[in-house]
Amino acid sequence: MRAQSRPAEAHPYGTATVQCLDITMRAAAHSPGDSRSVRPIFSVRGPEATVDPLNTRSLRSHIMRIESQPVGRDYPLGHHPAVLASHGARTASNSCGYLLPHLREGMSVLDVGCGPGTITLDLAAVVAPGLVTGIENVEDPLVTARREAQERGDTTTVFEQGDVFALGYDDDSFDVVHAHQVLQHVTDPVAALGEMSRVCKPGGIVAARDVDYEVMAWHPASPALTLWLSIYRTTAKLNDHQPDAGRHLRQWANAAGLEDVAITASSWCYADSESTRWWGESQADRVLTPAFAARAGSQELLDADLHDMAQGWRAWGTNPDAFFVMIHGEMLAKPARLTPADTSRPRFPA
Repeated sequence: MRAQSRPAEAHPYGTATVQCLDITMRAAAHSPGDSRSVRPIFSVRGPEATVDPLNTRSLRSHIMRIESQPVGRDYPLGHHPAVLASHGARTASNSCGYLLPHLREGMSVLDVGCGPGTITLDLAAVVAPGLVTGIENVEDPLVTARREAQERGDTTTVFEQGDVFALGYDDDSFDVVHAHQVLQHVTDPVAALGEMSRVCKPGGIVAARDVDYEVMAWHPASPALTLWLSIYRTTAKLNDHQPDAGRHLRQWANAAGLEDVAITASSWCYADSESTRWWGESQADRVLTPAFAARAGSQELLDADLHDMAQGWRAWGTNPDAFFVMIHGEMLAKPARLTPADTSRPRFPA
């Protein structure tokens, strides 16, 4: 393996203009070469019950100021135990159903952005005795993943640090290169797919699944949830991430030169008492993590407001009529090196 790091890039914005419901926020750009990004600072004035985020004037009162901060290479939502616990509920069955029919015993798999390793280890069970590697760009989730592997008695799956922009593997190393909910969090998803393609064997599979935040829907209406979504999407875009990544997968795959691109969609739906309570509690815990506070604004300004938002999530989760659905785009493709003249390779169904 070779250790590589990606050089810092100039900030892409001349000016940043982001739509936040009916609000347009404009922030001055930094000079070329500055690695910082602009981000909005939100604050809720008054009791949450009096806030109507769909009203332009009301929402404007939430936007206090715009400032800049360095943008690190870490996962933007952080790896707080609350986040890892939420991600730990993900399985190959509920997150990779589109990929599973294409897996075979003996395949080698690279799982990019493996998190706590639950999906990775499920994939390892499917392709055994094939070797599976899960990577993250920081160590914290890998500790959890290795513990999960030990509890399952998996002694062959490898969890190690890696960078999706500079994968430390030779060309043509894996039969399958997979990323779940990763491309929405990187500044250059096309480059990420290109690097995933590079390490995928000819005739192999490049797979990705990402959510589309804009089309999330829930019932009953909740000012807390509406504000949460507004804050998340706005800060993501100001940091040059794409929260609505699911709808862009075909575009990114084409731009990366991938072949035989097949796009599907699936959903996560929470519509019974157990699942809505779990989802509400999970999101409430995540709202209170330092990483979410940093994305939304300064801890001093937002502490009370974040607690109100968390309470709103919990109240929604215990409502007997609660419903929440999120749509995910899914992509299967062949590596970019293959040419249309190569007719021997299998094709994915449309």
